[in-house]
Amino acid sequence: MKFLRKHWPWLAVAAWYGLIFLFSAQTGEASGEVSDRLAFDLLRWDVDNPWVLSEVQYAFFQLVTYLLRKAAHMGVFFVLTALLLRALRDPLPPPLRRAAAAAGLCGVLAALDELHQYFVPGRSCQLQDVIIDLLGGVLCAVCYLLLHYIRRRRRLKKAQ
Repeated sequence: MKFLRKHWPWLAVAAWYGLIFLFSAQTGEASGEVSDRLAFDLLRWDVDNPWVLSEVQYAFFQLVTYLLRKAAHMGVFFVLTALLLRALRDPLPPPLRRAAAAAGLCGVLAALDELHQYFVPGRSCQLQDVIIDLLGGVLCAVCYLLLHYIRRRRRLKKAQ
């Protein structure tokens, strides 16, 4: 039990990255079907056959699907960075150092994820996705630093 209490933050990181790995292991076709279904559900288009669209509808649908996929990339790596920030709390107490390390680890894990996708049928390894993943991590680190700064200022004001 003591082991779990001490290492649960790293187990949470490993579990979340494992989930990312499973999603990355989906074939391009399976991944595309999930994105397409989500886009149709969000758009709530009332058409008899959702796969028969006008050119304008199709272009808009492609844009929504693209934005959903990139937002998902940012979101999962935002969460991964939040978990890394928690896991790095004891080894790296200074907030700036912890935020930089968490964002850096996020970038490394994003690159590994894209490398993994290179070997999955129908998927590709894209630098653009690594950058978007890293952007999610950096956004989380910046939010963390802002919250830390705000809390610190409030504590200082109360102490006065």
